[in-house]
Amino acid sequence: MALQSWIERLEIEPDGKSKPYDVVTKEFSLHFPPTEKDFPNCCEDHFASFQEIKKWANDFLPEEEAIELAKKTLLNFANTEGFILFNFNEDDWYEEISDFIEFNIFSFGSSINYAERYLSKLLGFIRSIQIPNNYHKGDKLSELTFIWYKNSIFSRDLLRWRKAFDKWFHSFPFELSFLSDLKDKYDLFFGIVNDDFTDFDDSSFMLEINKMTDAILYHHNTSNLYKQGLLTDPSKVKFELIKSKRTYQLNNENLYGQDSDSDPQYKRMIRKWFDDEIEFVTHVSKLIEPITSDSNEVKEKQTHEVKKQKLEDVIPNTFESMFRDQASANASLDVLRMLEKPVINESNVYVGKNKGIIPIWIRMLKSYPELFISNLTEIEIKDILNQKIINLNLSKDASEFRKEYKRLDTEQLLLEMKTIFSKSSKSSKSSQFSQYGKEGK
Repeated sequence: MALQSWIERLEIEPDGKSKPYDVVTKEFSLHFPPTEKDFPNCCEDHFASFQEIKKWANDFLPEEEAIELAKKTLLNFANTEGFILFNFNEDDWYEEISDFIEFNIFSFGSSINYAERYLSKLLGFIRSIQIPNNYHKGDKLSELTFIWYKNSIFSRDLLRWRKAFDKWFHSFPFELSFLSDLKDKYDLFFGIVNDDFTDFDDSSFMLEINKMTDAILYHHNTSNLYKQGLLTDPSKVKFELIKSKRTYQLNNENLYGQDSDSDPQYKRMIRKWFDDEIEFVTHVSKLIEPITSDSNEVKEKQTHEVKKQKLEDVIPNTFESMFRDQASANASLDVLRMLEKPVINESNVYVGKNKGIIPIWIRMLKSYPELFISNLTEIEIKDILNQKIINLNLSKDASEFRKEYKRLDTEQLLLEMKTIFSKSSKSSKSSQFSQYGKEGK
C-alpha cells in the first residue's frame, strides 16, 4: 500500500530546520545512471533544467546550497520519472508510485516548499505521458501531484500531520475480514481532508481523524452484518475480533494495557468498539449456528427464522431506534454539542462536568412524542447512551435519572435545549430533502 512505516524512519527535523539536500533520497534509475562526475552535465536537457532550478533556488539560498538543491531536485525528478514508467502497468501501480512520490517530497524536509520545482516538473512529465489505454492513470497521478504542488506553493509543513495519519492508519484494525475492503479507500493521506489544509492546526487535524474513525466504526460493525444477513458464523467472527483486539492491545496500548491520558481519542474509540462488538457477537453466537452444507435446506431456513426472531427480542436497542427518524436523532445530539457549556464534542465524546444534564435532556426529548418514540426503561436508556457517548459512563443502576438537580434544572436550560433541538431537527430534515432531490435528478 501507499502508506508504509518509512515515514517514521525519515530523519527530518520539524519546522523546516533540515537542509533540503541533506535528507536521504529514495533512488531509482531506469534510463540513465547519473554519477557525481557527469550529472547534471550528462545531457543538454538535464543541464538546462539544472540551470533553471538553480536560478529559482538562488532566490532563497546561498549559491552553494542552491547548487545542491538543484542537483537533488533534478535527481529526484529523474528517479521518479523512471519509476513511473517502470511501474505504470503493474497491478499496484498507484500505491507504489504515490508512495515513491511522497517519499521524494518529504526528502526535501518537513516544509515541502523546497519540493516545489520537483513537483512542477513532475506534473509536466505526467501530463505528457502518452501510453495507449493508460490515460486515466495519467489523470489520476496528475490530480495527486497537483494537490502536493498546491500545498508546496503555500509552504505547508505537513510532516507531523502525515506522521499522525500514518499512526492512525497502522493502528486501525483493517485486518478484520469485514473491514479489509476499506483499507484501499483510506490509505491516502489527502483522503481525510480532500486537499485543503488551510484551516487546520494540530488540534483540528486530530479532530478530523477522530471524526473519520467514528464514522467508520459506526457504519461497519457486526450489527450491520447481521442486518444484511452476512453474520452466518458469529463464533468465527468472535474469534477474529478477540484475536484482532489482542493484537491491537499489544501494538497500541501503554504499560501493558493501561490507558494513557495522552492517547489520541481514536484509540479509545477503537478499544470501546472492540468491547461492544465482542459483546454483541457473543449474544448472536448463542442463537445462530454456522450453516452446514449437509443440512436440510428447508429445515435450516425455518430454524434460522426462529432464531432470528429470538435474536431480535434480545438485540440491544440502538440510539437511533429511539427516534422517529435519523434527522431527529442527529438533532438530539446537536443539543448536547451546542449548549453554552457543551456536553459532548463532534466525535460524541463526553466533555461535560455534570452528568445531571443527561436526564434533563432526556426529559426534554420526551416532550416531543412525535419525534422521540422511546418507551424504554431508565436502565435501557442508560445502556444505549453509554454505548453512544464515549466516556459518559452513567452508573450501573442509572441513578442519575432519579436524582434532583435543582441548580441545574432550570426553565432557562430547558428553553435553550428546545430551541437548539427545534432548529437542528428542521435543518437536518431540510438537508435530507435537498439531498434526496439531488439524488433523484
